Amino acid sequence: MKMASYSQNRLCYKNGTLNDFTQEFFHYQNWEMLSVASERKINSELKDFKCNLVEDIKYFKSKSIKEKPIFLYHFPKKVFGHIQNNHRFYLKSLDKENTFKDIISTNFLPQMWYQEYQTIPGKNDKQEEFSVKSFVFVANSQPFLVYNSLGYLETSSKTTYELSQLEQIIQNSNCKLTYQEIMQKIEEMITYTMISSYQKFQQNVKFFSNFEITIKFDKNNWQPLLVEIQALNLVQSSLYSENDKNFKTPKFNFLLDYMQSVYNLELEIMQNFKSFDKLKTQVQKYTENYYILKLLINQENEFFGPLQSKKIAEISQIFPKKYWLCLNNMNAKVLPVKKWVQQHKPNWIILDDIKRYKYNIQNCDIAYTLEKFPYSQLDFKTQVWNKFKEYKLMHNKGNFYKLLRAYDLKDKYTFNSTSFFPESYLLEYDTPKMTYDEKVFMAKKYQPGDTQQWIYKPVYSSRGRGISIFDSLEEAQKNYQKEKRKTVLKDDSTLKPDNTLQKNRRNLNQYLLQKYIKDTQTLENRKFDIRCYLVFGWSEPGAELVLFNSGKVRRSLHDYVEDGEDEMDSNSQLSQHLTNIALSKKEYKKEQDIFRNQTMTTIQQFRDHLEDKQGLSKQKLDEIFFEMKKILAYTAEAFLNKIPKQPGHFETYGMDIMFDKNWKPFILEANTSPMFNTKDYNDALKDQVYEILGSVMDLETFLVENKSRAKELIKEQTQLPLGHLDILFNRANGFSILNEFKKNKKQQHIDKKLEKEMDIKFDELNSDDEKENTIDSEMDSNENEIDTDELYTNDCPQLDQNCEQQIIIDNQNFTEYCEPIF
Repeated sequence: MKMASYSQNRLCYKNGTLNDFTQEFFHYQNWEMLSVASERKINSELKDFKCNLVEDIKYFKSKSIKEKPIFLYHFPKKVFGHIQNNHRFYLKSLDKENTFKDIISTNFLPQMWYQEYQTIPGKNDKQEEFSVKSFVFVANSQPFLVYNSLGYLETSSKTTYELSQLEQIIQNSNCKLTYQEIMQKIEEMITYTMISSYQKFQQNVKFFSNFEITIKFDKNNWQPLLVEIQALNLVQSSLYSENDKNFKTPKFNFLLDYMQSVYNLELEIMQNFKSFDKLKTQVQKYTENYYILKLLINQENEFFGPLQSKKIAEISQIFPKKYWLCLNNMNAKVLPVKKWVQQHKPNWIILDDIKRYKYNIQNCDIAYTLEKFPYSQLDFKTQVWNKFKEYKLMHNKGNFYKLLRAYDLKDKYTFNSTSFFPESYLLEYDTPKMTYDEKVFMAKKYQPGDTQQWIYKPVYSSRGRGISIFDSLEEAQKNYQKEKRKTVLKDDSTLKPDNTLQKNRRNLNQYLLQKYIKDTQTLENRKFDIRCYLVFGWSEPGAELVLFNSGKVRRSLHDYVEDGEDEMDSNSQLSQHLTNIALSKKEYKKEQDIFRNQTMTTIQQFRDHLEDKQGLSKQKLDEIFFEMKKILAYTAEAFLNKIPKQPGHFETYGMDIMFDKNWKPFILEANTSPMFNTKDYNDALKDQVYEILGSVMDLETFLVENKSRAKELIKEQTQLPLGHLDILFNRANGFSILNEFKKNKKQQHIDKKLEKEMDIKFDELNSDDEKENTIDSEMDSNENEIDTDELYTNDCPQLDQNCEQQIIIDNQNFTEYCEPIF
């Protein structure tokens, strides 16, 4: 075969040496061959576009190679393993589709492990099983372009023979089939097998792959049987042995012709590459065999080789459009999503472990992950991630407090967060300087006999960890002084010489102090909250869609005893105040079934209870839930106002809401990646949780499947599969439950002067917020903080200065607090 000469390019390879023929071929084509020792080095070469053909790579990080004349070979390796190990499953799935007549996988798959096969005389005239080795070349993945070449015979002792000898073997047997009929069956079987594995090849990257298929024959009727399929790396030296090379065995002779055909076709495709989208036009041109390669499948031309006359389904059914859901961190928060999609979305392929195999990220229609994820590899114009990059603005308790405070300055509505978020102060022990919030907090005066409690939460913690309850303002202030003093004393184990915390401790020692909602509603004498769900369903600018689900009710494990805490142990004291499931589990008593049935209930059971036991009317209950929706819509507005307008995101937050004695709702905190695991739930709760999860995933998969007209569908709204979700606002059509609470222009004009004053007052609080654009940025301390090193003098000049500014707290003026805090 004559070799065509192409312009100089580079082959990057690793994991061993190239075989002689590969080196000779690419050297003749004037290609440079670069041995690369590691994945990191290959990614470095790819980033600079220094490789045109990359061999044996597990993953890559460059998104740009999709449109560059760069192709991957022997890729993707993990998919090869899936096909080798699961080809029976894929074949059975294709059988159910009934796309071809007179062919089904049970006709050519061995039915039992002790299947007996045809034999031929081998060494010492002993009978040996033999097989036909057939080779498949996937020349393009999108659209699917597949070639095949029948290779040689191989016995169980690894002796090889020319394929032509099979015809003589058949003629000398009692086989009722002719050689041509058997070859036809083999080609049909291989074509059917490759179609069944089609979806696994649909990667959003250009690659070439080879497979070796082992075929044996039933001892009774000579029916060809597919025994094995495995990936084949043509370039490696292990492809053939020195013995094959020295004795020019049938295997060696065939592989030389096969490699030459494959390499020439590869280079032709690479040379003609213009763009990824134009590959369709390029693939259309391949309508004939290519040297010893026989064309089996050309998706673009609807060609199916030996199965062409047996096709009884439309091309869309044979090659159905599939979508990819990519998962990582396969823990209890992600597994329910996988289970739901498997049960309800057969047109979605689930790809696990994308954190490890980063190449899969390019193929994700939806990436469903937890916090740590290389989201920079996603193209948000075409892909969707189940998180926002700025999720910590909600999840971090300190940032959430600042987020609401900053949005209050917009003064757009007749209410703001002060009506539904408890009075709070962010205490930052990671800096020796005193922040604005800390100054205001310490300026509050303790009144003798005041029993107002305060709840103290680590801003980075969850599941109730690190929470304390202070019985008075005085106790809370003393605790602050104690903790702040640790930083001021410059503990060498945590502070650098410049008085800043070591990197690994930075921002890890912040607490949110909140006024405890004392007169709260109880449920049969126990504190309770509602874990409802705030769903950012679609983030496309101009089509932002925010939804709500009422969630579930969580109750504390112990009765609330206002004056009986001294008689309880520390765990019991805390668990009468908190409803967190993690705390309840610690004291779970199986014989009493306390955890499953006494700490959680469904919203419907909750409503029924309030109607039956407390006499609340349906109208009153609807009003309560509307108030919940209203404050969550305000929160969602605050979040979207803060982050850049960006497509490609959705996210579900678990929002914890508690009520005072008048059924006024208060938001306690927001939780990213809420738990949808139902292991410890009763049947009613399990059903409700799956309803929530199913509603979210049904909506997201629907919008992704119709991404080109998602904005139109959201605006129309009637076709959206909302399930158990209620719309809070829809920017595509202007609907919002907050519209009736918007201030008119006259009110906004009246408040304009006050807003400017508040802007100045809180400028230092929010200055860092305006600069934060990534999830890794945290809001730092204020410009005007006082250095607490100077607070050891009785004169307290800096604090005197601050007192003269008359700090305003709770509409009262405090001008007397001028003493050192330590």
